[in-house]
Order: sequence, then C-alpha cells, then structure tokens
Amino acid sequence: ALLDVNYPEISYGNHLLANELRANLRVSFSIIDHGNKKDKKDKKAVWTQKNRTFTETLNMSANPTTLQANKKEALSKITNDIAEAIYLHIINHIMRLQKAD
Repeated sequence: ALLDVNYPEISYGNHLLANELRANLRVSFSIIDHGNKKDKKDKKAVWTQKNRTFTETLNMSANPTTLQANKKEALSKITNDIAEAIYLHIINHIMRLQKAD
C-alpha cells in the first residue's frame, strides 16, 4: 500500500543507513506519481537530489558521534519529506475524485 510507510530499526554504520535512506526514498517515489510528465520529471529530480545529499552527509561522518548526529538529522528530514509526499498524494487523490464528479 502506498501509504504504508514504516521505519525498521536502523543499524549502525554509514553503509546500512545510506541503504535504509535509499529504500525509504524509493517508497516516496511511488507516492508521488501523479501529474503530467514534466511534473513527474521535476519531482523525481528533487528526490534524487535529496537522496544524494543524505548519502553525502552520511559519508562525511568520520567518527561515531558525528554519525549519530547526522543519522538523526537525515532521518528527521526524510520523515518530514515523506509526510509531505503523503499529504500531497492525498490532496491529489481528492482533487481527482472531485474532477470525476
């Protein structure tokens, strides 16, 4: 289901966390799937850039303390992004239903 977004326990370490973020971004890609081709392309570019930024932030983490801080920040950002994506998805769905009437 598109709105079934959950966060399994995050393992420690840059590699595992980066993969977790990528997996969650893939969920958000499937949520934002409405609009014309140009809109879709623009939205996909935004998500791709966010994914790159998160990964770069994590890769810059040299010590465990920095990693913990970055991990918390990255997860906080991505949770907000996905919440926003779900909100937009619901609004788009309602608009489509209204047009169908």
